[in-house]
Amino acid sequence: MVQSRLVPLLLSLGLSACSAAPLLKVEDQPVLVPDAGLDVLEGTYLIYTDDGAPPDAVTAVLGDGELSPAWVAELDDDDFGAVWRLTSSADWDTVYTASMQGDTVVDVEPERWVVASASPPNDPYFGYQWHLSAVGIPAAWDSATGEGVVVAVVDTGVSEGQDGFYQLLPGYDFVEGDSRPDDLEGHGTHVAGTVAQATNNGVGTAGVAPEASILPVRVLGAGGGSMTDVADGIVYAVDEGADVINLSLGSGGGTRVLYSALQYAERNGVVVVAASGNAGWSRVDYPAAFESVLAVGATDALGEVTGYSNQGDALDLVAPGGDLGADATRDGYVDGVLQETYEYGELGFRFYEGTSMASPHVAGAAALLVEMVGNDPVRIRELLTASASDIGRSGYDTSSGWGELDIAAAVAMAGGGSIETPDDGPDEPDEPYVVSARGDGGLPIEDRRTTQSVLSLDTCADIEDLLVEVDILHSWRGDLVVTLVSPEGEEVVLHNRTGREANDLQGSYGISGGTLESAESLDALIGSVGTGTWVLLVRDEADGDVGTLSAWSLSALCR
Repeated sequence: MVQSRLVPLLLSLGLSACSAAPLLKVEDQPVLVPDAGLDVLEGTYLIYTDDGAPPDAVTAVLGDGELSPAWVAELDDDDFGAVWRLTSSADWDTVYTASMQGDTVVDVEPERWVVASASPPNDPYFGYQWHLSAVGIPAAWDSATGEGVVVAVVDTGVSEGQDGFYQLLPGYDFVEGDSRPDDLEGHGTHVAGTVAQATNNGVGTAGVAPEASILPVRVLGAGGGSMTDVADGIVYAVDEGADVINLSLGSGGGTRVLYSALQYAERNGVVVVAASGNAGWSRVDYPAAFESVLAVGATDALGEVTGYSNQGDALDLVAPGGDLGADATRDGYVDGVLQETYEYGELGFRFYEGTSMASPHVAGAAALLVEMVGNDPVRIRELLTASASDIGRSGYDTSSGWGELDIAAAVAMAGGGSIETPDDGPDEPDEPYVVSARGDGGLPIEDRRTTQSVLSLDTCADIEDLLVEVDILHSWRGDLVVTLVSPEGEEVVLHNRTGREANDLQGSYGISGGTLESAESLDALIGSVGTGTWVLLVRDEADGDVGTLSAWSLSALCR
């Protein structure tokens, strides 16, 4: 096998052709979520059916296990009619095989555990909110304050303290199943404070959108929460009139039920903002990694990306998340994000750090923009990314996205003002360089239908080599036709119904070599323009077998 020239070059640049936690690992047996890690709840599975009836045949085949409804929300979803939670001592392969024998079952996957994207410190401090001035507050308030806008904080709940909020709406607790979403952990209240803490009242701290209303939705307990509760919380927030949803939480992978809830939010014109994660990985956590979500990383008081902030091609921008190990502001306090919250039952003003703290800065900014331009998620994304302050490589980069949040510039642009926008990228170097991106994953593959996923490459005028990595899970890969479409419209068939009953397509296709043999030569792409949108099409040409496009990525060697 010929090794792609991209592999040694990527290694020499300190990069990797795959993300830090491999999504494209080749397995001996089919698994729905490669590299599942600690996010998967052992012995707990989600079974998707095409009607509302429980899949009792599955437990009959397994001989053990209990079924219960997993998703409270009811959406008109084309992919499935109901979601059931199965608890069983059987291993994954046994559960998958038993489940897919059911006539009404369309898919099965492990349940995942979600955790908050920051850990609060133990010691309280009172100081200054350097993080608001860093993003253009209070200057932005001359244009908007968030009046009339509802921001849902889907988190550990929200409790009103001494400082309080402009308006704290009634919400819901999906952990306890009641209408009292009180915050027992302090995380959600701190997050909500950054969005819309009561301001100019002579008490405590300020928020980004001081006249926005907060809709509290509790989906996390002391140790985290389930992805299905997060999905329920998103649907609830949309139905209750949220204009913006903040998700300061994350998991190593996504689920179909979460993807469906996010699509529901997008269809209803709701801006969704999420934290990129705090592991310092080269990939973004879910739900932030989904294309419809604004993924937010963290910066410190010097405007530099923090070491804990997850990076990757799904990242959109960064915002202040803080650094509890520094006092770059020289104000005598650690450089955390400061808000009022409860900790160990006591109310106080505390410094926290994390991408959880960065995300609500962007959610608050989105609230200001909703007041100005209305419910237009696409326009608001454009305003936030185009106005961001470029802090990394010129143009887009995977460590800071389009740059650091600049709310004053965003509202100026929304109001018809002009700002200096960054260049598209550096001048093309004489030496070869690598650009990489990852497309959306977790997409269903259905009989007689085409699944489509897109990604974008920047600054690649002349392709010398190309490496396409795919993780396609399917129980009969001989049904599949996989096609890559370049920004210039050139189509290359990577896989054309070979392999018959073999499972899955996991590996890489490359101009100068890969682990899989391409049905058509990728040489046709040599010398073409790589900048722009690439599309991967997965077509199931037969009946009876379904699967998932779990992940795919593309790396190009360019000049």
